[in-house]
Amino acid sequence: MGKGARTKRTAPAKKLDGRKRIGAMMASRNFRIGALVAIVVMAAGAGAWAILSTVRPRAVDYAQSMKSSPARKNYEIGLVASQQGRTAEAEQAFQRAIELDPGNAVIYDALATQYINTQNVQQAILIAETGVNAAPGSPQLLYTLGLARYKAGRFSEAEQALQQSVQLDGEVATSHLWLGNTYLIFAKFGGADGSGDPAKLAAAIDEFRRAVELDPATAGYQSALAEGLYQRRDLAEARSAMERAIALDPKVPAYYASLGRVCEQLDDLDAAVEAYKKATEGDVHDANAFAGLGAAYFKKGMDAEAVAALKKALGVNPFHVEAQEKLGQALIRMGDTEAGEKSLAAAEESRERAKTIDNLKRASANDPSNYEMANNLGIELARQGDFEDALQAFQRAITANPRAIDPRYQMAGVFARRGKRLEAIAGFEDVDKMQPGYRRTNFYLSELYSTIGRTGEAKKRLQSWEAQVKAGTASAT
Repeated sequence: MGKGARTKRTAPAKKLDGRKRIGAMMASRNFRIGALVAIVVMAAGAGAWAILSTVRPRAVDYAQSMKSSPARKNYEIGLVASQQGRTAEAEQAFQRAIELDPGNAVIYDALATQYINTQNVQQAILIAETGVNAAPGSPQLLYTLGLARYKAGRFSEAEQALQQSVQLDGEVATSHLWLGNTYLIFAKFGGADGSGDPAKLAAAIDEFRRAVELDPATAGYQSALAEGLYQRRDLAEARSAMERAIALDPKVPAYYASLGRVCEQLDDLDAAVEAYKKATEGDVHDANAFAGLGAAYFKKGMDAEAVAALKKALGVNPFHVEAQEKLGQALIRMGDTEAGEKSLAAAEESRERAKTIDNLKRASANDPSNYEMANNLGIELARQGDFEDALQAFQRAITANPRAIDPRYQMAGVFARRGKRLEAIAGFEDVDKMQPGYRRTNFYLSELYSTIGRTGEAKKRLQSWEAQVKAGTASAT
């Protein structure tokens, strides 16, 4: 359930910038100075604390030094350009600022955040790591580094950076949020055998509680807490947290879907139906919400309504196990045994597919350098309509191998399927620059150009595609 100016508890809401809001909505090798403490204490006794105090990490206020920095003008130009969506201008301004003041973490953080927001996670990691070395002691930059590593699937390294950020400044909610999200990954796929680490679930909930304590008015923190509590089966408290998230931000369909899931588990079916309805009205691509709505209707004995909702779920994701299973049961209860048994058989086939995807998730989480595995995971997720997770998997594949073409091609295809035409065009154009005529790039660009009125370019791409077909080099997918 359940991205960042770093703000302490007393900061006024009007000072929160876009990164704070992204951090709130988005829902590692361990570095701890405490390890050094233990070694020194064991070697020299309690007196070692006096020695250690000279190396204890301290936060540096780079924002204050920016006020008199020779890079301030370029930095501010970059911020304005970034806020207005002028990506290239923003990057150039931040890069000029770094040249003028290479020891200020604020600039590295702004540029790395710009790269994260434009899906260039690999470059974000490089810039953030360079900044951490050139300008140490910035909890904000360490947070951004942790977030970028998380998005790249480098969870152990994300944990390291986020823990350092929290150690430097423990009153920043976004750092606690993403440290909690990282612990949730370990809770699912950690442990010696990759089956999950239960201790990490408790740690995740603790981090989410801290985020909520620091900033109770941010819906994303309440939602993340609800997710952790739900996974631990603390359903009543999870419901309360999710209801607080909705009260704070009632326009997020995913919040209603999560509330519906909790209410269904609590057997409050009327509340579950109401929540799922709002979720599906707000997001017609959420197969899980439609499946949940169908399941709640089924439990209420409203089979016709259940069948309608479950068929919509399968329209988004034809491999949705729960939707197929409940559809089969509803059809049989309505007397259509043949159709019901077909749906139950399809559920069993999809269950095996789900196991394959779960294994891919686990393997990819434990081997983030394997770009082919991440790409394959993204393809499977996209096939079943899980577009957001698919995009993350493709981005991880690109981060693992920046020269890989197919993840970029697949990402562009997902954008096209979601109706994000400009993002799809940009993606396919990047693919075409790397390898002209890759697979069906010319065909897709022809169609996309046509939809936005670029008829001349559409015609050229169609001619190129037809030439590929004639030469026998056209791809079927």
